[in-house]
Amino acid sequence: MAKKYQIFLLFIAWGMFLSGCMMQAPHTEKKSSLPSHPSQETSPPSANYSILREKDTRATTIYRKLPASCKPETPFTVTLLIAVKPGTTGIIIEEILPDGWRVTTASSPWNKQEGTTWKWLRWGKELEESSLTYTVLPPKTSEKIVEWKGNAKTHKERMIPIFGDNKMMVIQ
Repeated sequence: MAKKYQIFLLFIAWGMFLSGCMMQAPHTEKKSSLPSHPSQETSPPSANYSILREKDTRATTIYRKLPASCKPETPFTVTLLIAVKPGTTGIIIEEILPDGWRVTTASSPWNKQEGTTWKWLRWGKELEESSLTYTVLPPKTSEKIVEWKGNAKTHKERMIPIFGDNKMMVIQ
């Protein structure tokens, strides 16, 4: 019975995902009672991202790794490192790219794209994978410093911010 319930909830989440009406977190900020995560710095402590190797069993954690800079019309790779809370049955990952930028390829196909927002739904065996990579193509002209935004959603945790790198320099 529990398995049927999980499948039922997954179908509901998928329908909400496709219709774009996932519940949004309240606009009031709550101070977390959990200690701050050491990886909330703008760059990882080491190239092998050891902070996500030790999975935090209290919450789902996603870390974004961007290159420090890029050139117009030159593709580059973005990596999301993902550690899901045990018992999580599905997750929706949402990345908001700067205006005019687009995803050209990804390690797992995106499920939905609206303007500069790209969404991936991962469930089942896909949750065992600890990363998601995608290639981005910047436009011919852009701001000198651009910002990435993103979050993830699960049934139990609702809004999960993606932390790590969120700004990069565009070298003209």
